[in-house]
Amino acid sequence: MTSLLVNQLFTSTPSQQTERILWIDPMGRGLFGIDVESATALPVFHEMNDVQALVDQRMLSIREDDPWLAPVSEAGIPNDHKVKRDTAWVLIEPLVKNQPGIFIPSSRGRAIRVIIAAKGVTNQTVYRLLRRYWQRGMTPNALLPDYRNCGAPGKDRAISNRRKLKLASNGHGSILIDADVRRLFQTVITGRFATNKELDLSGAYEDLIRLHYSESVINEETGRQMLVPHAYIPSLRQFRYWYGKDNDALQIERIRRTPRVYDKDCRPLLSSSTSETVGPGSRYQIDATIGDVYLVSRLDRNKIVGRPIVYIVIDVFSRMIVGVYIGFEGPSWIGAMMALANAASEKVPYCRQFGLEIVSAHPGPSIS
Repeated sequence: MTSLLVNQLFTSTPSQQTERILWIDPMGRGLFGIDVESATALPVFHEMNDVQALVDQRMLSIREDDPWLAPVSEAGIPNDHKVKRDTAWVLIEPLVKNQPGIFIPSSRGRAIRVIIAAKGVTNQTVYRLLRRYWQRGMTPNALLPDYRNCGAPGKDRAISNRRKLKLASNGHGSILIDADVRRLFQTVITGRFATNKELDLSGAYEDLIRLHYSESVINEETGRQMLVPHAYIPSLRQFRYWYGKDNDALQIERIRRTPRVYDKDCRPLLSSSTSETVGPGSRYQIDATIGDVYLVSRLDRNKIVGRPIVYIVIDVFSRMIVGVYIGFEGPSWIGAMMALANAASEKVPYCRQFGLEIVSAHPGPSIS
């Protein structure tokens, strides 16, 4: 006899169904299983002799994989999902622990009626939760909401002409977005928004309404022409949604900023300088900046002598400053060489020049 265990999946060739074992009779008379793919499945009793016959004829196989029992990290579950799971578990816990009575239709019906009377829930809710618990591995996490399955990933919804369009309080109503409307969106995005970096999405939307969803009428009071939007127009929310769905936002931004500016300031960084180093001292980086301070003459405090140029050399691996130089000459090779010379000098005598006493972390022969 093939070893069968509770919570195992088995597939029967005659029925082409995959069932989960819910309970095995300790006396060996049979087991209860449930079809894991049926939306209306309920526990079914199988005589052990029938199961053994299918095994002998190689018409029953044990599934090693269990796609309905995926591991879930507790830390990754949203709090509102946890609340729904825990509420559902409190509701059905007394039922699922009543084995094997819960698998027998008559006793299951009586137990569910008691829960309905006590909790004020519907019969459909209890059966839906029980079915989900049994089909998905008999763990409390099987009761987590299926929001991830809402919609069809990568597919657009079919447009229904039966949808009723209503006017909002501002006198305008939204429209159904079909292929023609999306082409108008694309025309405005590529022709106006992508080529004008001063224009934001709201401005592009206003251009869309002005160019494609407005009529020019004469104002009876002033005699001037004015644009009046149609009663039903795309909403700004619809425009933003289809902008993100039909366009590569990063490519649009690259066009708006110009490729040179985008690649310099906005392109994604695929690596870092630190990842290219093997240890302290393997790579230094140097930078110069103009100090945000004005220095005065030592001889006459009333005379400003200029702003200093500060050169800093850092060790890429440790992020520690290894060299410094401050001078008045503009950023140049000469100033950089002075900073590099300081990076290679002993820091104890260097700091002593300015009245600072430091101790070398690794005493050794001086190199200065």
